[in-house]
Amino acid sequence: MRVKTLLILTAVFLQACTNRFVHEEYPLKSDMVPSFKVNGQLTIDNAQSSSDPVVVHSFAGVDWTSDLHTLTDGVVQQAIEELNKHGQVVTAAKPKSIGLKVLSLESDNRVVVFHSIMHMEAVLGDGEVVELANEHTTGWTWMQDLNGCMAEGVMTLFTNEKVLAYLAQ
Repeated sequence: MRVKTLLILTAVFLQACTNRFVHEEYPLKSDMVPSFKVNGQLTIDNAQSSSDPVVVHSFAGVDWTSDLHTLTDGVVQQAIEELNKHGQVVTAAKPKSIGLKVLSLESDNRVVVFHSIMHMEAVLGDGEVVELANEHTTGWTWMQDLNGCMAEGVMTLFTNEKVLAYLAQ
């Protein structure tokens, strides 16, 4: 009986040591993404098929997890919003697409700040794969750090020369 109780308490403790990170959009200032030309009707989709759990932040034995598909959903939604704000459609005749994949996102503690890094792929409609990476640092919270990193990933997407050239062609 004592062993059974110990096993149940251990399972409850271990479950309590893992929490789910829920993305909340971190708004970008209007000057963070410059206006850009889009020669065609652009669709942005989630191309990440993995829904395996990943640790996005760990501290004092507590892991915060998400999955790459859900993280990519957050980036895609914000990318669509920024496209609607800053994309100047020249003509809608040519369909264009970008498939986004968040490959990794992680925040860690650094003395008095949190620092996160995100790696992402943008699969352009012409087949080219553009590797994107960005970092974010904040003194607020690790959750704000991750949300800010995802937002800056959108900024990185729409300031990348290869992406902009594809959209303009």
